[in-house]
Amino acid sequence: MPRGDGTMMIDAQEHFGFEDGIGNPVFAGQYSPQVEARRVKGRGKIMPDQTWAPLATGEFLIGHVDESQQIPFSTRPPRFMFNGTFLAFRKLHENVGLFHDYVDKQAAIYADVHGVPQEEARLTLKAKMVGRWPNGVPLMAAPTYADMLRFDAAWSDIPAIRNKSGARTTAEQARLDAWNEQMINFRYRDDQVGVSCPISAHIRRGNMRDMLDPRIASANPRDWTGSALTNRRRILRRGLPYGAFEPDNNDDRTERGVIFIAICANLFRQFEFVLQQWMNYGLDLNAGNDTCPLLGYHQPGSKFMIQADPEEDTPWVMNELPQFIETRGGEYFFVPSLNTLNMIALGVVDPT
Repeated sequence: MPRGDGTMMIDAQEHFGFEDGIGNPVFAGQYSPQVEARRVKGRGKIMPDQTWAPLATGEFLIGHVDESQQIPFSTRPPRFMFNGTFLAFRKLHENVGLFHDYVDKQAAIYADVHGVPQEEARLTLKAKMVGRWPNGVPLMAAPTYADMLRFDAAWSDIPAIRNKSGARTTAEQARLDAWNEQMINFRYRDDQVGVSCPISAHIRRGNMRDMLDPRIASANPRDWTGSALTNRRRILRRGLPYGAFEPDNNDDRTERGVIFIAICANLFRQFEFVLQQWMNYGLDLNAGNDTCPLLGYHQPGSKFMIQADPEEDTPWVMNELPQFIETRGGEYFFVPSLNTLNMIALGVVDPT
């Protein structure tokens, strides 16, 4: 995308039209103390006193203590895998035409029932499915379309600051930092039934934050345990869009989608658990057979429930969800550290 001064910058938008790569976790030793203090909010783990702290390094790098206060199993010699990690690779084809067609049809019904413009209905349904508005603003910060417009107006200076080609002033950096905190620093304790952000929304399934606190319903903060059950399922991830960006092209035979990369110390406990249990299983969320509305496997009759405040509205059901994303390939890899490569180069171990 253009910066405004003739130069170009990378855009984080994927083919469905959403900003991507916003909420990667922060773990101990990843950043300097000054940067960590700024980035850990919303990206680390929630402590019982509701402050944020970095996740244990061993959740992402082998040979370090993890959230269970243990050092996971490694090969012999142990130093061989030290500071290494595992990588899950997936090529995910996006049925862009199918997605837009489905949302448009659902939005027409939603607009008619609620008496709102078609565009408002379309953006609202997209946001409810993902948990963020297409521009990345989380529903926990702006639950309604009107809230989103007010949020954008209050932070209207951010695009110019983000796209600035030269060095930012101290005031500009502080403003950008404050905006970044709004984008990521939130919890679900005040939205336990999903009125602001639906229970099955994509980002809520991917990172449950404090929703699995067994004492979340307690009114006494001394009972809260933070995000202990979620902390062992976190993954570093990056989505790399592939294929030409052609918003008006609705031919799903076009090769386009996302190259998804996840990094973690234990593929089974972290990556596979999130994909199988949280994205494709509903009972952990009291959602029955419902799966993630975006990434989940959609059998005939699949639906997505949008919760509502019973005193103001009724729930909305998006039924007969088609398959928006198809896996076209994937593999698991071990990512060696410099220490590992050095041991191979010196002949300390046999690389075969």
